[in-house]
Formats: sequence, structure tokens, C-alpha cells
Amino acid sequence: MHDPRPLDRSRCTRRAVCLAAVLAAAVMCAVPAASLWLSPEPDWMVEGTMTGDRLGFAVSTAGDVDGDTYADVIVGAPFQNSAAGNGAGVAYVFYGAPGGLSTPADWSASGSEGGMRFGYAVAAAGDVNGDTYADIVVGTAPDNKEGYAAVFLGSGGGLNASACFTATIGQPGAHFGAAVAAAGDVNGDTYADVVVGAPLYANGQTSEGAMALFYGADPFGSGTVVSLTFESDHSQALFGAAVGTAGDVDRDGYADVVVGAPGYAGTGAIFIFYGASSGLILTPTIIVGGQAGADFGAAAGTAGDVNADGYADVIVGAPQYDAGDGAAFIFLGTAGGLAATPAWIAAPGFPGAQFGAAVGTAGDVNADGYADVVVGAPVYDNDQNEEGAAFVFQGSANGPGTDPIWHAEGNKHETLFGAAVGTAGDVNDDGCADVIVGAAWYFLQTDPKGAAFAYLGSGDAPHTVYLPIVLLRW
Repeated sequence: MHDPRPLDRSRCTRRAVCLAAVLAAAVMCAVPAASLWLSPEPDWMVEGTMTGDRLGFAVSTAGDVDGDTYADVIVGAPFQNSAAGNGAGVAYVFYGAPGGLSTPADWSASGSEGGMRFGYAVAAAGDVNGDTYADIVVGTAPDNKEGYAAVFLGSGGGLNASACFTATIGQPGAHFGAAVAAAGDVNGDTYADVVVGAPLYANGQTSEGAMALFYGADPFGSGTVVSLTFESDHSQALFGAAVGTAGDVDRDGYADVVVGAPGYAGTGAIFIFYGASSGLILTPTIIVGGQAGADFGAAAGTAGDVNADGYADVIVGAPQYDAGDGAAFIFLGTAGGLAATPAWIAAPGFPGAQFGAAVGTAGDVNADGYADVVVGAPVYDNDQNEEGAAFVFQGSANGPGTDPIWHAEGNKHETLFGAAVGTAGDVNDDGCADVIVGAAWYFLQTDPKGAAFAYLGSGDAPHTVYLPIVLLRW
């Protein structure tokens, strides 16, 4: 996960297609009174319990872990103390229900020892063992210890208390588990697969980064140490800083995987690995960012199918684009694979906002058949310094619109609201996807404990938004 907090943060420092950022025009427009399909105020909020917890550092849908038809969510508090030690970290799961998400948490798990930062990355794993219940994966990012990723299985009674599988990489400080995600079913065997990133892994090149893929099976997992699936072979590439399913971008029946490498070639890149009956093909297509220092690929994942053409699309963030203003890009899926150039670019030009530090599918928030996307800008300033913001762009037959249909702000100084964003799934089972946003530095009174917020989607359009924004188009 991209950590936007310190602007001078450490830079966690083959067929390539160059992304030439030739922009035809920069258009300043004021968004008219547009339909706002998501609630303007949070429908659910959960707060950290102690100073420095950084609850909301990572947020994600968990899928439906208990099979009750309501989507559940997972929230990480990686710096929280627990019985295992200071900074062991905790991950929480909140179950969906007709009225929305529960509070307090229905399930939690802690890191194995102090300093593990368990919950640094959290994600739905899909159904890795084929029992019809969704499962989750949680990652760690200790500085001087060996990190790990843990998978917890869902059941009719909810998530199991203990992990069914824990994977390590054999290298302390590699940040194995700093990015985790469902890979989808890359080999078509009906079991969901899991992908894990290690952006600081070094094997001949400093911080080249690595990725490991775990195939689903019944039972899932065996052993705790894995052989690497792929490493970048480029110094300071930070390959694995972002990992995720790309969806099925070429519609061949196999899920594909996207991996971000924000330090690759000085500009950043994404690697696309295609699925096949034999498993993930380890000859990636590489799309390289077009601007030096932009951190293209710091955030990356599926956008869903934003134009409903049957091909999954990919969204990528570049939070340091234009000296930290940030940008987000969407690449469309095609029969020949992921397009080499973006069909959509949003670069609002908010000074230093790091727009694109977090990106993802929002799901279909208004049930119109098109996937929508959500973008976080955690250092966005409006009435409060570094309050942060999140924006949703609506899919259509022509792809996402050029103006956001919804946005929300942290409304407190230095909350970094939007450092983590994503779909919550459909937590109240009303047919519309919901959105979850993390603000890991959210202040409660005077203490930065962190918070997470959910906004419910709707088929109605009772709200309006008026938001000036700059969009850079091809």
C-alpha cells in the first residue's frame, strides 16, 4: 500500500510499452449540478481505540464471509498494540446487514508479535477452497523482521479465528505482505487465487521487489515458506508495492493479475500477467509511466468493466504526477489484452494532493450496469490542511465520465482521508455497491487514532454536487 503521509517518504527506494504522456488539452470546468448516487455523509464510521493505531490505513471489501448475502468489510490498524506486543497490528472485519455495517467489529485478529504491523494490507481473497464462503487475506510490513501474509477462511458462522495458511518469503525487511489481494481464478480451476507483494525484496538488485501467487485448492495452502513467483530484476523498482486482480482483461475465461512497480525506470510501471489453464504466464506486458518521479503504479487494480463491453479494465494511480498533484489512469481491456495507452486520465491539479495515492473499483454504485471507480487524494487541502478527499467517477458506454459524480472530504486537519479507498461490496444487499474510505491519521479529540467510513450506493439521485476540477485528456 502506498503510504502518503511523509511527502519525503523513503522510496521503499521483457516487453515494455512506453506511456507517452502527451496531453491534448487541460480543460478547466465547473461540474454542473450532477447526480450524486452515494450518500453525501458517511452512513457508517469506525474509529481507532488508541493513539497511533492508524485504523483505516488499509480498507477493503471482505466479500460475504458468512454466506448471508450481505457483503462484509475489513479494516487494518497496523500500528495498534495488542497482547502480542507494541505495534503488532490488528485487522477487523465488520459484517453487513439490512441496515448496513455492524459496530463494533464482529471479528479481529492480531499480528504474531510486536512490530509486525499486521493489517498493513487487507483484502478479500475470494473463495480459495471452494466452500462458497468468501475468505480474506491480511499482510504485514515489519521493518527488520520477516513479513507474512495470512489467509482466514469464511464459514456459515463467520471467519475462522485462526489462519488456515501463513506464507513468508525468507528475507527480513522485504515487506512481504505490504500488498495483498485476490488474484481471481487465474487457471480456471474454480478456486480463487491470492497474490502477495514484497516491494523491498532484494536478490541481486536493491529493492527490486517481488510477487508470489498462491493457487486456491481444497484444502488451501501447505507449508509456510514459498518460492518466488516473479521478481523485477530492476534496482529500486519496488515491484509489488501494489498487487491485484486485473479481472479478465482479454475475456479468455482466466483472471489476469496487475502488479505495480512505482520506482521502475524512474517513472513507475505496471506489469500485466495473463492467466491460462496452466496457471499465470510469467512473461508480463509492462506499461511504463511517462513522467519521471510520478510513482506510476503506486496503486493499481481492477476498475471493473467501466464501459460494459465484457472486458475488465485496469485503474492505476500516480500520486507524485506533476510534483505531487497526482493523476489516475484507466486502461481498457480488449481481445488482444490490456490496451497500451490509457483511455481515461484524471489529473485535477490540486496542489500536492497526491490524487491517485489510492485507486480502485467502486463497484456499480447506482446499479446501471457500468462499474464505477474511486480515487483517493489524501493530501488534498480545502478548508483544512491535508484533510484528504475521495472521488467517484461513473462508468458509461464511453467509459468513466470526465467529472466526479461524488466526493467527500476529511473535514479535519491532517486526517489524510482517502489514503485507502475501495468498494465495500453491497453491505446492505440493496443491489447497489457501496464505498469504503480510510483516514489513518484521523484525529479524535487531539489523538490521531484513525478511522474508516462507508458510504452507501443508491439507485436514486437525491443529492447534487458542484465541484471545480481540472481534467487532462489525451
